[in-house]
Amino acid sequence: MKYQKMDDKIFSRVWTDSTVEETLRYLCDECNGRLACTDDERKAGDYILAQFKAYGLENVHAEPFEMTGWIRGESTMTVNDGASEVTIDSWNMACSPGGDAGAELFDIGDGTEKQIKEMAEDISGKIILTNIKGPHRSIKYANCQEAGALGLVIYHGNPGSLKPAGSISLGEMPLEMPAIGISYESGTYLLRLMKQGKTLKVALETTSQNKTMTARNIVGEIPGTDPEAGWIVVGGHYDGHDVAQAAYDNGSGTAMTVEVSRVLSQFRGELKTGIRFVLFSGEELGLNGSFAYTDQHPEALDSIRAVFNADRVYRKGRSSDEAILELKRCSGNQFDPGVVAAFLRSLENKGSSSVNSNIKK
Repeated sequence: MKYQKMDDKIFSRVWTDSTVEETLRYLCDECNGRLACTDDERKAGDYILAQFKAYGLENVHAEPFEMTGWIRGESTMTVNDGASEVTIDSWNMACSPGGDAGAELFDIGDGTEKQIKEMAEDISGKIILTNIKGPHRSIKYANCQEAGALGLVIYHGNPGSLKPAGSISLGEMPLEMPAIGISYESGTYLLRLMKQGKTLKVALETTSQNKTMTARNIVGEIPGTDPEAGWIVVGGHYDGHDVAQAAYDNGSGTAMTVEVSRVLSQFRGELKTGIRFVLFSGEELGLNGSFAYTDQHPEALDSIRAVFNADRVYRKGRSSDEAILELKRCSGNQFDPGVVAAFLRSLENKGSSSVNSNIKK
């Protein structure tokens, strides 16, 4: 009965209040994309700190850390088919270094590790074209760079003149070749030219910079009644990209985390296990904030009982089956295969026939 009453209080407070929407609006409209190490990121961090304090959380503070930040510059891509030259609309993929490159364009399709190994000789000395399917873009970048590529061009998977914008950084890996994003329309146009047997000479020029900068993780706590019960960590990354408002990735997860802190703050003194809220920065440029947190708090790791990471918490139109297929696709490049396998087994054990049919595909 006690927990039923607690559930009632939680649901009533969530469903009768628009605070979570107001939080998301502020993050997106006032703090823009919240790129790590920028004024927008700092403004968002200050807002989260103020909200945590207003809700009565304890030990509310910011934890600065150094990371390789990124300053967006200009990008230029020209394509010559031997008869004419065109300029392709483009922008830098996050963390792309400045520089220029000129070479023949070579398509690697999805760019799986097997494909890149088999095409290594053809990749060397070329500028590489790939789509956003298959391995994570940072994996493709690393494998292509190792194979001797001079540049990477990634085209979007959906029509509408959208360009991909994610990071190509793997943390400590040196970034030596420019990487740019172009639209689906531009990418498929280049593929059509190559299918006609045309050799495309591409020139890339980028002026972005990678440099050591300072970002912040934001922390607040609701202590538990039993110190031996440890902590549950609830969080996500509040940074995003500078080309949009980063509402979905990850304004949604940030707003949800702040909302959970608001709702659960009414139960101070009733929770056996403490809840630590951590909003990380630098995720989009290489998971920097979470690495910094574990480096700064090695003594606290053993007391953490569970971690709930809120990243892109809502996506209209995606079924559970589609989500499972996406999870399987990302196993081994974005997510630990063992964790994915354990999660899928737990779903299978629940006996959902729809889920089971997809797990076994």
